[in-house]
Amino acid sequence: VSRATAPLDAMSVPRATARLDAASLLVAAAGPESVETFLAGRMSATEEMDSLSRPLVLAQLVAAGLFDAPVRRDLIGQRITPSFAQWLDHTVTVLLSHGELVREGGFVAPRKRAPGLEQAWCAWRAWKDARADDPELAAKTGLTERMIEA
Repeated sequence: VSRATAPLDAMSVPRATARLDAASLLVAAAGPESVETFLAGRMSATEEMDSLSRPLVLAQLVAAGLFDAPVRRDLIGQRITPSFAQWLDHTVTVLLSHGELVREGGFVAPRKRAPGLEQAWCAWRAWKDARADDPELAAKTGLTERMIEA
């Protein structure tokens, strides 16, 4: 009998015997602190990360020439590949709702004193480096950086 036609050797795969549920996983992730404290810390870190990533995304869009001058909201995506139109529309909505972009008459423009690209990256990296010992934030910031740079 050739190896190709022989039955596959069975391999034992260990299975978890206890059922895992979200509450148990959350308690385990929280460790010695309370779940409420753990979640509050995660929420705070996420809000901080968002507040730094928005100016960074805007600075990247400005550097790409998208907001080098005020532009009508309905014309923003004209120079963008159609496959990115939905992403851009949502991004502009988020940037407007948080004041990174502002409406000036019928136009949209970066807010006054919006950080430049280098300043936005410096602020991002300083925040990231101060939290380098947090593996969850390291993963999130790494992914965020790759997406923003793309």
